[in-house]
Amino acid sequence: MISIFVLALKPNTYMDIEQLKFTHQKLLAHLESCNYNKVYIKEVKIILAALFDEKSPISSYEDYWERIVNSRRYTKFTLDLKKMYLNTVRAFDEYGHLPNGRPCAKLLFSSNYKKLNPGYKLLMDEFRNRANMAEENLSKSAKYTTLALFLLKMQLAGAVMLNEVTDKLVLDFFMTGKRKGSKHTQSHLRLALDKIRDLSPDIPRIISLLPKMKPKKRNYNNLRDFEVEAIKDCLSNPLDNRMTLREKAIVALALYTGMRGCDIANLKSGDIDWENEEIRLIQVKTGYPLVLPLSANVGNALLIYILNERNAEDRSEYVFPSKVQPGKRLSYKSIGTIISGVFDKLGLRPGESHRGIGVFRHNLATRLLGAGTESVIISGILGHTCPQAVEAYVDSDITHLRELGLSIEKYPLPKTYTDE
Repeated sequence: MISIFVLALKPNTYMDIEQLKFTHQKLLAHLESCNYNKVYIKEVKIILAALFDEKSPISSYEDYWERIVNSRRYTKFTLDLKKMYLNTVRAFDEYGHLPNGRPCAKLLFSSNYKKLNPGYKLLMDEFRNRANMAEENLSKSAKYTTLALFLLKMQLAGAVMLNEVTDKLVLDFFMTGKRKGSKHTQSHLRLALDKIRDLSPDIPRIISLLPKMKPKKRNYNNLRDFEVEAIKDCLSNPLDNRMTLREKAIVALALYTGMRGCDIANLKSGDIDWENEEIRLIQVKTGYPLVLPLSANVGNALLIYILNERNAEDRSEYVFPSKVQPGKRLSYKSIGTIISGVFDKLGLRPGESHRGIGVFRHNLATRLLGAGTESVIISGILGHTCPQAVEAYVDSDITHLRELGLSIEKYPLPKTYTDE
């Protein structure tokens, strides 16, 4: 049994600027040789110049982010790009990682781990060994990331040893922030702790402190009627250039077909059957084939984009190739970033959440339900493997829910409860 009694140590986040000055040309040469976009290379050079500026020394990458990026009013779209450029430099600096179209696993998924004290790191290492996980697979392990987050939160709350973890701290972990009332988080943490329960007598005690959680029943967020009209107006007006042709093609697919973002990013030229007016693809999420009608709205948007804006020299099989890495497809995350940027361009949902591609999929399902379409047909359109999956959208079907409403005319409310 391992005794976990160590004090928290502040992680060393300071940079070796002189080493980066000596090696950064290797990074730039790699970007040039791999035909990275000129804007991408320019942004990396801007970051390097700021890091090398002796007049305004920067102590860490976190310091750079706060002083140079976070202090300005960038949109989420721009912030995501800035983060990507900074991560390119940081991954190379800290791990020697050269960009290859995939995120650096060490950089993305070891941040919480790096902040843990040695004792807590020992727990994480043992869990990883017992789970037999390779480093590149850590991102796929909700148990690993949840355990790291839990230990970090305990450490920041002053519990630098397991015997200092109290029921109040455990409860606070589940009752604040995004994890509030999350049964998934509780389940992941319980399974992770159970795998290393023999390492300390305090682990079974902590497991017993985990609160019971009821499964959350979420209501899907949908597009409002005026938002749908605003989007359709922009798509149908060739003179409205608030969206690029690529953005119009992506939004048309999302709005009229309900395709997942990963399937849009993975869409290949061979998936589009122009003659039979169909889209035939293998879904990324399920691996099952899906056949969708190629409506005029979608077909026209795709054709106009392909003929007028898509890089004619890019021989990629993907309909939406990456502008950063020619020949490769857009990343799945890029689709969400593009959609969020479209909301900004059209002035929709400023400062609100639910600005991703999921709202288009939810919108299609809800409107089909409202029109009386059978759930089996809706499941087929959305590519669900289980027809019962449509039931999750029933609570958003306001049209039919109103029909089930009971009149309260016999029970008038005081005027204080009304707008009058």
